[in-house]
Amino acid sequence: MEHPPRLPVPEWDRGRVLRGVFEVRRLPPGRLGLAMTSALATGVPLAVGALTGRLSDGLTAALGAVTAIYFPTSSWGYRARALPVVAVGAAAAATVGGTAGGNPWRTAVAIAGVGFAATIVFTALLAPPPGPVPFVVTCAVATQLPAGVATVETRAGLTLAGATFAYLLTMAGARQDRAGPSRRVVVSALGKLAAMLETAGTPEADTTRHDAAQEIRRAEVIIVRDRVTGELANTAFGLRRVFDAGLAYMTVTAHRPPAVVAEQLREYAARVGRRDYAPVGDYGLVGGLSEGDDTGWAAEAGRVGIPVAGPNAGPNMVAGQIPAWHGIAEAIAELGTPVEGPPAPLIPRTRDLLAEGLRADSPAWPWAARCGVATFGAALLAIAVGIERPYWAPVAAAAVLEVRTARVAGQRTVQRAVGTGVGAVAAFALLAVPFPAWALIVIATLLQGGVQLANVANHALGSVLLTPLALLLVEFARPGTPVEPLIGPRVLDTLLGVLVGLAAALSLWPRAAAHRLPHALAECIDATGALLALSLSEGPGAARGQAGRVRAAAGQTGGGGGDSGQAVEVRAGGAGGDGADRHRPHLPGWWHHHDDETHRWLAARHHVEASLAWLSELHVDARNEPGETARMTWPAVVAARRLGYLVLVEPCGLRDAMGATTASPTAIQDLFDRLATGVLGDTSLPPRDPPQLPPFPPLKHEFAALVDATPADD
Repeated sequence: MEHPPRLPVPEWDRGRVLRGVFEVRRLPPGRLGLAMTSALATGVPLAVGALTGRLSDGLTAALGAVTAIYFPTSSWGYRARALPVVAVGAAAAATVGGTAGGNPWRTAVAIAGVGFAATIVFTALLAPPPGPVPFVVTCAVATQLPAGVATVETRAGLTLAGATFAYLLTMAGARQDRAGPSRRVVVSALGKLAAMLETAGTPEADTTRHDAAQEIRRAEVIIVRDRVTGELANTAFGLRRVFDAGLAYMTVTAHRPPAVVAEQLREYAARVGRRDYAPVGDYGLVGGLSEGDDTGWAAEAGRVGIPVAGPNAGPNMVAGQIPAWHGIAEAIAELGTPVEGPPAPLIPRTRDLLAEGLRADSPAWPWAARCGVATFGAALLAIAVGIERPYWAPVAAAAVLEVRTARVAGQRTVQRAVGTGVGAVAAFALLAVPFPAWALIVIATLLQGGVQLANVANHALGSVLLTPLALLLVEFARPGTPVEPLIGPRVLDTLLGVLVGLAAALSLWPRAAAHRLPHALAECIDATGALLALSLSEGPGAARGQAGRVRAAAGQTGGGGGDSGQAVEVRAGGAGGDGADRHRPHLPGWWHHHDDETHRWLAARHHVEASLAWLSELHVDARNEPGETARMTWPAVVAARRLGYLVLVEPCGLRDAMGATTASPTAIQDLFDRLATGVLGDTSLPPRDPPQLPPFPPLKHEFAALVDATPADD
């Protein structure tokens, strides 16, 4: 039986890194609406401040506009709960900055403190961009507000008022397109499924499979969050069936299905994008078979239990020669139709995720400490060279460290420096014209919207617009202050900041992800073994039928966790039971209050999915860090992914083999425990073909591949 080739060990391509400096990315769906909301949330408070003759208060309120730019791809339900927390954080950052009163030393301490706190929270929760930098910018701008104009309480209240206005503007979009986030993520998941099927049997198969799995989970979570029903929800909950059928096919054949399969997925994605959610139906996937498409895979698929037959066989099919990809065709044809027992994504609570993310071995600590040290050092350096208002140097340092790894930080350094230089020229040309206050407010509003668009396309383009915007805000903070003399110090500030940020990325905990990568690999292996053992303890396929009964219960679990589907709660060394409970999954401690079998099974599945995502997240970071850890570990990461997804899919052949094995759940868990500790070098590795494994050839092959791929402890 053939198997997919191993992915080549990724190399650091210097040319690709340099090209990334100038790469202009496409705007994600919905970004224009977010930019308009952000612009209005900035411009309206400024206009009210000008109208009332209190422009400084208007600027203080406009600092709350940062609320509008967070969680842009999440569900409306999640944003409704998360954005108020962001608003409180923005008010706190502005208040801390306001206490500096323009004093350089207090400015340095205030910005460094906000940078540390915001970085550790956002990193611990693996929150999506924009991350902590907008909070640092909010604090930095607030340090330039004149002291004594308003009390600390008044400033906090004004910022909260502005954040509330930004929140209302954001949530107004929910009335216009309630299903928008769900529709967009389903379209994305369909595209990633098509890419997975197109790349089956190629070196890209592992990456596309992982991307598809993560996007499918995100679609399920967003559908549950927004309580979407009907054909769109049926499509979202049918995505996993397509994924399972496709992965089962890839496991057996190492070949891609006929091109028509991926084409029909993309065609249906285009229909969903047009808000046409009608069921897919029979697109002729089966009847449109061309000669050679079956290639004799039916016998092999049947041998390991992959469904190959169906009621809609085309007229050109010979009996007994129905192709192995027919199961994929059936799953696609059923998209949009009612789903019996849809998957129930387990959604942890934010406070539980934060507790896990702040464990002592979390990379949040070194990354946050690095941001705090760099921002403080950048401010001190700016003070040392005689800059009167050294608030922008720490902002530039934080922007460089937002990307966390040294190689990507180099890209960000060049982008920030070049963008600021060009932006300074634009600011000089703009401010040379004596515009009235209202015109400057309109310009600031347009610049704010432009920053939200340009920064996503390329950070250098965003910096070009951010420079004149920042100088305009200084003008609003201190009316009558000549802005032109600030342009030179602003450029110098930025250059000092990006250099300090790059130096910090190279010297302070430069291998934070690489040091934790082996532990994430061990955690993934342990979680996979726990799910396999739990499935065996409950009988072949028993737990799978329980999912439908708890969809509502799982959808109501907690109020946090985001919609990213990433491994926000997984850290090395999960909790586990002893003795009679060894067959239970090694889960974070806060899941152990779920004692019924259904929740244990759901928690075990979620733990595998999350650990796979966390493993991939760390490997991406480790690839851009110094050293060879990522290169040496990559074959094992690939093998662990393949093994994890195989156990998650639980194809028919595996379920049948579970009934034939004589091993106990405890023996299987002990086997995977030994492999996990062997990865860390604490014990010897298990044999390639251990007797404890169920007699399912793909499972045995992937386990042996993982043993072979584990780096030797020299």
